[in-house]
Amino acid sequence: MNKEPRAGEYYCRYDSLADPSGLIEHPKNPHLHPDKQVKALSHVIDLVGWRNNVVVSKASGFIVYGHCRRLTAILRGELVPVEYQDFGSEAEELAALMADNLIPELAENDAELKASNLDELSELDFDIASLDDDLEPMEDDDPEIPEIEISDKLSLERVTLFVEEHIKPDVIGQLRAIVDKYEDGLLRIVT
Repeated sequence: MNKEPRAGEYYCRYDSLADPSGLIEHPKNPHLHPDKQVKALSHVIDLVGWRNNVVVSKASGFIVYGHCRRLTAILRGELVPVEYQDFGSEAEELAALMADNLIPELAENDAELKASNLDELSELDFDIASLDDDLEPMEDDDPEIPEIEISDKLSLERVTLFVEEHIKPDVIGQLRAIVDKYEDGLLRIVT
C-alpha cells in the first residue's frame, strides 16, 4: 500500500507541491546522491524546513536543479516544492544543470569561520555539527590508482576525470602522468 506524501514546512518559492516520485530525473545529471547525503539533507530540513525548491524544465519535464531534494522528499514521505522554468534550448537547460553541479565544487572553506559557526550552532542546540564529520572526505594514506586502459576498439570523443580537491597532490600527479600518455586529447583531468 503506497502512502500519500504529506506536506512539510516550506519557506521557499514554488509553483506547486508535488509528489516527488512523479518527478523525472534529468538523464544527463552526472551527480550521484548517496544515502548519507540524502539523510544529511533530511536532517537539515528537520531543523529549518524546506528552504530550496526543485526546478523542473517546462520543455523537457526533467529536473534541472534539486535531484537530491527529490530523493530526500521521497525518504521523508513529503511533497516537494517545485518551480517550473523555461529554458531557451536543450543546450541552455544542460548548461544550467552542469553549472549547478560544478560551480559549488569551486568553493573553498574558511576553516576558522566554519568551526566558529558550528560551535555557535551547537550552543544554540542546533545539532548540525555532526554533519561536518559525516561530510568530511575520506582520507586514505596509500590510495590505489586503478590501471586505466583505452582500447582502440572504443569510440570515445573525450574522457574527463574530475578529481576532488581532497585528493593528495601526489595522486593527482600520478593521474596526470597517465593522462599525458594520451596526447590526442581524449583524456583530461579537471581539479
